[in-house]
Amino acid sequence: MSVTIYLTLATGGILLVWLWRGLMRACEAANGANWGSRWLNRLDGLNRILCRRFHHLRHDPLKLPARGGALVASNHISGLDPLLLIAASPRPLRFLIAREEYERWWLRWLLSAVGCIPIERTRDPLLSMSRFRRLAATFRLRLQQPPSASGSSGRGCLGGNRAAARRSRTHP
Repeated sequence: MSVTIYLTLATGGILLVWLWRGLMRACEAANGANWGSRWLNRLDGLNRILCRRFHHLRHDPLKLPARGGALVASNHISGLDPLLLIAASPRPLRFLIAREEYERWWLRWLLSAVGCIPIERTRDPLLSMSRFRRLAATFRLRLQQPPSASGSSGRGCLGGNRAAARRSRTHP
């Protein structure tokens, strides 16, 4: 190989290392929550950069208590919703996720690392709510559904089951 090829490869390698380090510094600067590990904090920063830059996220931070359990219930209409909620939160968020989604081999490592809680799906929303209440008791959460969670179409949390949604508002 000629000297030119070696010089080009060395220059390219140095450039890639320099760009990688710059990206890592930008991710660390954008990080807004302590996830307990450096690489998860960097991933949080990358998520916040992408949500602000490419998805034009403009928000007030979620109003969460500084400590203790809290539940954020949302009208989940997109796969992007969890990423937007994480970007808007000053604390790490954990999500309930359908077990079949959690078991995907190529995603499980990440879902486990960020603390997702797999649950079994069922056609009975009251049974799902009961299982969720047990999980909430384990994590000492107070269940509260915001008024907007039912959505403008009347279909919201639990596939539009209003009785289960009403019960979720009233249980500590």
